[in-house]
Amino acid sequence: MTPKLQYDTRDSFVRPSKGIFAAGYVDVSRGIDSDLDHFLRYRLDTRYYISPLNRLTFACSARWGYIEPMNTEKVIANDQLLYLGGSANVRGFDENMLRFDANNKPVGGLSSVSGTIEARIDLGNQIELCLFTDSGSLSQYQVSNIPSSFRTSAGIGLRYLTPIGPVGLVYGFKLDREPGEAPGRFHISIGYTF
Repeated sequence: MTPKLQYDTRDSFVRPSKGIFAAGYVDVSRGIDSDLDHFLRYRLDTRYYISPLNRLTFACSARWGYIEPMNTEKVIANDQLLYLGGSANVRGFDENMLRFDANNKPVGGLSSVSGTIEARIDLGNQIELCLFTDSGSLSQYQVSNIPSSFRTSAGIGLRYLTPIGPVGLVYGFKLDREPGEAPGRFHISIGYTF
């Protein structure tokens, strides 16, 4: 069960250029076969859009999540944890790979925060250039020796604007690359991330 409270003044659902979107969610989960799926997950999602010039839109997003385990062990299943990295939040990182363990497996946390600032420039002929920076942090891990500091990426992309939303290719590069990591990653996007 997920009750939600939402506020929306965006001028367009498909291609917003001004307005605010804010939503708060509470996921109530009760495991049937396992106590590992017994938790409350709180999420806040805020977005702000402004167009100071005719062909330029700045889009900003901030997201927060927290999971409160409701079982006696205070542990939840790995597939229910919060993850960052990938085309939906911190671009330049592989999907769910903002933090990873010694075996190169994704690590999720009970708490997450992420933010994005993106400039969307209309080049004409249904083509849009985007420049962005993304940042995020996970904490309260169920494993040890994983840092909680923010990781940040920046990037550029091109989108083709269709009647049902943009389709594009973006490249994000890590600003704080760790040893052994790739410098960045391409992402195919369908619709806006936010």
